[in-house]
Amino acid sequence: MAEPKEGYNSGIQRVVSSGAIDSDGNYVAGEAAPVDIATQIGGEESTDSSVWNVDKVYQRGNLTIVEEASETTIGAGATNDTHLLKVVILLNAGPATATVAGFTQKTAAGVESVGSIVLTGMTDRDVEYNFDGILNDAAPLTVTPTVADTVLVKWRPA
Repeated sequence: MAEPKEGYNSGIQRVVSSGAIDSDGNYVAGEAAPVDIATQIGGEESTDSSVWNVDKVYQRGNLTIVEEASETTIGAGATNDTHLLKVVILLNAGPATATVAGFTQKTAAGVESVGSIVLTGMTDRDVEYNFDGILNDAAPLTVTPTVADTVLVKWRPA
């Protein structure tokens, strides 16, 4: 089996889990069928091949460095306007925390209110919290750190 051409991108349409590849880097008919990318988990390397893998998926977004230890609005300041992608709390002797608010919170009785979560940093390393684009469905998205210049927020407009 020939190796794919240098710079060949297997990712967007399909990946080949097994079978033959010709000298031009193309799948050879009559061998094992290509695997549809939709059946693969994004970012997971193919376990059937050391050559072919699924392209990793990255979410582009804006980065806000929260410079003050006070409530900071992320995005335009309206409900349903911001997707939260990631919060990074940089290492700090404290350690630092960040309160993130703007999401619906439900009680056991079904009562809804504006909820918040407290994220905790560490003293020996940076801590990442991934949110994969959740929407601020209850209020403007805000972040309130306990220590200035220790919180990074990655987000994108809705």
